[in-house]
Amino acid sequence: DVVLITGGCGGVGRGVVEELVRRVPGTKVVVLDAVEWGGEKPPNVHTYKVDLTNIPALTSTISSIQATHGLPTILINNAGICHGKFLLDTTPSDLQKTFSVNLFAHHTLLRLLLPSMIENNHGHIITIGSITAHLVAPRLVDYAASKAAVLSLHEGLSMELRHVYKARKVRTSIILPGHIKTELFRGYDNTAPGFLVPSLEVGTVVEEVVKTVLGGRSRHVVVPVAQNAFLMVSAVPSWPLWLQTEARDHAATNMANFQGRQVLDPDAERKEE
Repeated sequence: DVVLITGGCGGVGRGVVEELVRRVPGTKVVVLDAVEWGGEKPPNVHTYKVDLTNIPALTSTISSIQATHGLPTILINNAGICHGKFLLDTTPSDLQKTFSVNLFAHHTLLRLLLPSMIENNHGHIITIGSITAHLVAPRLVDYAASKAAVLSLHEGLSMELRHVYKARKVRTSIILPGHIKTELFRGYDNTAPGFLVPSLEVGTVVEEVVKTVLGGRSRHVVVPVAQNAFLMVSAVPSWPLWLQTEARDHAATNMANFQGRQVLDPDAERKEE
């Protein structure tokens, strides 16, 4: 298998890459990211700098990967952006960018890689979503909307693989983490007690993604997996309205100083600081 991961040069994505090659030496991992890999790369890790929102460039990159490494059979759609703006401050350009990275890039990669998986009845699509698909907060409206769409994309894809393409050995998994302590969510107040799930270390999410890759089975996971988080988060729409409001009020309090991540290039980000 060849593993392709988007957004693999930092944060959760980089952690997944490093942990995969550590646990299974010889694993070939292809990374697509808008930034370069900083430092020494592990063996068998191949990086391609590409704008995931540029469909011609992405298509050309996949062709190069196919010629050099073969078509990936494990796709981890991990890349994501979060502007951290209030709804009325979000411009049409912001909204387009959010959906282009967080949703449309998933669709483009599926169009390019899925036909081969279906033909061979072998592969795994792993989607990194978010519990904001179920529970949105201020400054996250566009981000949460894109993640809700990603959840629907995952569920619809799973059904089409079973009932339309008859490719049940092409697995589909989705990971729905809560707040992760990365730069993407800078300014989130993780000192306040969590109403649903606590703030997560990067390694906690990495562990679940790697477990999903190596397990070879479809999964639907809310992280953390303890504390009945799956049942609690997935059931939010069925809660009494007053309880939904209470949960969202708490989320709003934690988001008071949230900034999001406006700069994608870490070098430029350091210069700003």
